[in-house]
Parts: sequence; C-alpha cells; structure tokens
Amino acid sequence: DVDTDTDVDTDTDVDTDTDTGTWTGNRKPLEGPDSVAYRLAISACARAGLINDNNKKNSDESASSDHYNDDVINGNTGISGSSGSRWVDGIRLLREMEEVTGSPPDVIAYTAAIGGCAVAGEYNKAIQLLKEMKRNNVLPNVVTFTAVISACASACGKIHNTNNNYGNGFGEGNELSSDSNNVDSSYRREEAKDPMSAALALLEYISKDNNLGIEPNIVTYNAAIRACAEGMNIRKAFALLDELKQRQLEPTIITFGTLMTACERVGDVEGTAKVFRYMQDLNMKPNEIIYGAAISCCRKALQSQRTLLLLRKMLKEKLLPNTATFNTVIMSQLEAKDTGNAIAVYNLMRSASWERGNRRNICMPNRQTYSMLIRCMSMNAEPTKAEYFLNIMREDGMKPEVDLFTMTVTAYEKNGEPRKALRLMESMREEGYNFYEIGVFDAAFKQGVKIINTVVGDKRQNNALRSESDFA
Repeated sequence: DVDTDTDVDTDTDVDTDTDTGTWTGNRKPLEGPDSVAYRLAISACARAGLINDNNKKNSDESASSDHYNDDVINGNTGISGSSGSRWVDGIRLLREMEEVTGSPPDVIAYTAAIGGCAVAGEYNKAIQLLKEMKRNNVLPNVVTFTAVISACASACGKIHNTNNNYGNGFGEGNELSSDSNNVDSSYRREEAKDPMSAALALLEYISKDNNLGIEPNIVTYNAAIRACAEGMNIRKAFALLDELKQRQLEPTIITFGTLMTACERVGDVEGTAKVFRYMQDLNMKPNEIIYGAAISCCRKALQSQRTLLLLRKMLKEKLLPNTATFNTVIMSQLEAKDTGNAIAVYNLMRSASWERGNRRNICMPNRQTYSMLIRCMSMNAEPTKAEYFLNIMREDGMKPEVDLFTMTVTAYEKNGEPRKALRLMESMREEGYNFYEIGVFDAAFKQGVKIINTVVGDKRQNNALRSESDFA
C-alpha cells in the first residue's frame, strides 16, 4: 500500500486570480513532480500490472477447465507500450526520483517498486531492491518483506503455468488421460525450489531477527503459503498454517484458498478434506474458488465421483459454479469414461441459473466444453452424439475446429455408416472448410474417398442386381 500522507502544503490560501487562475503571489508554483508524485506513479505501475493480471485471469477462466493459473499478464495500459514492463516502468521511476526531486527513494517508493516485481514474478529483482534498501540505509517494513515473498510466490506460479500445458486432457493416439499433457510434476517442483526457498528464508529471517522489529502478519504468511503451493510443497504449506496459529494469527479465506491450491497442485484429496475440516472448525464457509480448487484436485486424483459430490455441495450451498468448474467436472467424467454423467453435467450447465443476493449466475458451455465432449464421443464410437454437440456448438455461435469434424467423420466410417459421414463432410462446407483445398487433406478427404468408394460400390452392386432382375 502506498502512504498517501504527504508533506505537500495543502493551504488553500494561495495567491491566484480567481477569475483567470494565473499566479499573482510570491510563492513559486511546482515546477515538476515531487517525491509524493513519484511514489504514487511507482505504485500505479504495480497496480496496473495487477489489474491487467486480474482481467486476463477472468477472461481466461471460462476458456480453460483449469482456472487456477496465475500467469503474468500482458495488458494494454500504463506508461510503456507493453504491460509486461509495468514493473520495469516502476523501477525506472524509482531511479529518476532522486535526480528529479532531490529526495532519495524512501521505504514507500521501494515497496511500491517491489510490489510491481511481485505482480510480474520477478523475484530476483525484488531481492536486489531489498538489498539496495539496506545499502542506502532505508529500513524495510513488514509490507516490504511481504511484497518480496509474494514475488517469490508469483515466480513459482509462473514456472507452474509455463510448464503445465493443460490442453483438453486428450493425449496422443486419441487416448483420454488426465496427465497426458502435463509436464512431470517433479520437474516443476525442482524448478520452483529456488524462489520457494527464498520466500521461506525471508519469512524465517523476519520471524527470528528481533533487531528488525518486524512481525510477519497474516498477509505475509499467505504469501509464503502460496509460494509453497506453487512450489508443490504441501507439507510445508500446512506447517505454515500451524506456525501462524502459534503466533495467534487468524487464518483468512485467502489462507484456506491457498492451501486448497496446494492440494490441487499435487492431487492430494486427503489434504482437501483437511482444509474443509479446518474451515468447519472456524465456522468459515468455503467459497467458489475453494470448491473449484478441490474439484480440480479430485479430477487430478481420478476421483470422478468426488467431483460430482463437490459440485452438488456447491449448488446446495447456493454458490455459483462458473464454466471452468463445470468443465472440470465434465472432464473428470469423460476421463472415467462415464459419458452419461458428463452429458448430465453439461445439461445442468446449460440450464443453470442461480441467484445469491444481487448476484446472478448464468453458466453456458464454451469452446472447451464442446471440444471435450465431441472428442470423447468420437473416440468412444458414438459419432451421432458427437455430431449432436457439433450442431449445438454451431447454434451457440462457435465455429468448430476442423479436427472435430474429421474425428466425427472417422468415427462414422469406422462404425460402417458412410452416408452419415458424407453428410457431415458436406456440412463442413457451411463452415468454410473445403477439404479439397485445406491442409487436412489426409485427415478428411482421404477418409471421404474411402467412404465414397464404399457408397459407389454399394450402388453398383444394387444396379447390377436390378439389371439381372429386369433381364430375367
């Protein structure tokens, strides 16, 4: 947070002409930004990155069934042309501050710049700024240390999101696999070890160094738990919960949401139950984020029935599941080859409309929803259902990818239904796909040739039989 208390003279008794606004007094007007303006501008850079981050996460939430990503976001606001450099803009202003104002950066300015690094996950730069403060005899406070720990946590999150290509859960060879597109978790854990260790070292430093006069607060612990969550160290995450309780700190909904994320990252279903018990003991009700993370955890653990149970509990408690949460449950059912439950959840999503207070939730399937269903139905030799979802997808204003058509065509061909396959291939033209011209020649047209030959062969055989009958 930026200290908005300033040393600027707020005396309104100034010597100006009230009609023209021109200066008439003896005091000189401000000739440029002062130190307060620089502190606010540095803070604005950090907040711009945070706003862009939140906006991107909200827009991405409905596009992916794994919506617990903390990507560093590129936006379109701020000083420079690329919002990826918001933290860079903040540090540039920090460097200018003394040159322009004559006042060296203080703890507020440094903390704001470190806050920008925290949003971007630039933990090495955040630590460098912390060391620079010490060299310049600027004493950091608890907010400063919390921002550095948060930068470490964001760095761990970047590693997770870079390596976690969630996709749609369908691996090569048309096989359903919950982990087919995921990089080995031990690799991610190893990469995240450095920023996570830095976060824990900083927490230990401020906790044990009495000379600093700094006590970590719940925000500090939440940041450290997040570093453990993204670093896939669930044991340490729960240990920090015990530690903050020993310090007489009260865990918040953010604390438990972060712990649930720790469980989700490693698929620890027992851990999710533990989080729910902790919350129940404190008479704290889980929100949509906590339930969503728990559902994702159960999906990773291949416990499809638990995902259904948790979804029912959400609805019973009048919570508002979003499209991403429904997609996770649908994916879990498809991975369990339970297409009946998957379609039931899809139907529930389409009909879902709840109100809570002045909040209204209308949840609709998105591109990912249809892609999962069509692929699964095609692979399970149910092309009629796949074509049904293709048609509904088009009615909802979404153009299906060409491979969804070709998978369904192939399924019809394998089922010995060539006429239906030809009809579907013809409908591809309505979506602008011409299999004579586009790059899916092998995937679609060659299948069509097989089907055409089959149909033509059938017709020739029927014509021959008819001719023999006529001759007789």
